[in-house]
Amino acid sequence: MAASAPSPYTNGELVQFHGQSAVYLVKNNQLHWIMNGSLLHDLGYHWSDIHMLPTGVPRPITGMAVRFLQLSGHKTIYYLSPYGKLYQEPDPYPQFNNPPSPTSANTYTVSALPSSVSGWIRGYMNSVVPSLPNGIVVGLPHQSPLYVYGSGHLHWIPSAAIFRAAGYSFSNVYLGGDPHLPGTAPWGDILPASPGTPKTLLRVVGTPRIYALLNGTLHAIPSWSDFQNWGFSVNAIQPVHYLPYPLGSPLTAAPR
Repeated sequence: MAASAPSPYTNGELVQFHGQSAVYLVKNNQLHWIMNGSLLHDLGYHWSDIHMLPTGVPRPITGMAVRFLQLSGHKTIYYLSPYGKLYQEPDPYPQFNNPPSPTSANTYTVSALPSSVSGWIRGYMNSVVPSLPNGIVVGLPHQSPLYVYGSGHLHWIPSAAIFRAAGYSFSNVYLGGDPHLPGTAPWGDILPASPGTPKTLLRVVGTPRIYALLNGTLHAIPSWSDFQNWGFSVNAIQPVHYLPYPLGSPLTAAPR
């Protein structure tokens, strides 16, 4: 049986992982990404409320980002798209956003609509909706974090060493627009998809062994049951051509 989420996770808490900019709201044992600081404050939180956690700590699964908003005292529900646009429900462009239906579980009451959201218009008259292929490396202009896209999320690559071991090239990092439509504009300072599980598990191509990166050292995971007991996610596995960190002792017992 898989281990439950470790004690740092409590319902309604804000968490952030060391070395990452993304802030998550813990709800129903899932991590829900908060797109920007304005939305964080409008949800009633402050930066001082964020609980900083180590990068290697096992995490709950990543759920839907905070998307459906409702002004306090009003019935209208708004959808905040991954591209930074706000729509009054029903979303007039569901074929682009593909959101689930708003429910009481995924709708958040705010005191004000987030003022830092870009493009307060209905529609995509002046932008192109990104269509990201799995495996593409994504970055933001003038910022250092890099992500690999997969399964609808952007998975943080935690170091240049892992980036190089995976065979990626800085010249191929995509900074915006639609990868299938050259010349389209970058997406500015908003990521085109919500963050997923960071790539902190390494597997050399052609071999079965999976290693967990903890405090700069790689620890072999002896079995699938150990993998599950530690609460690791398959989305955290990054194929590499060689191991870029020194080896430590294998992981055996799940954390308490």
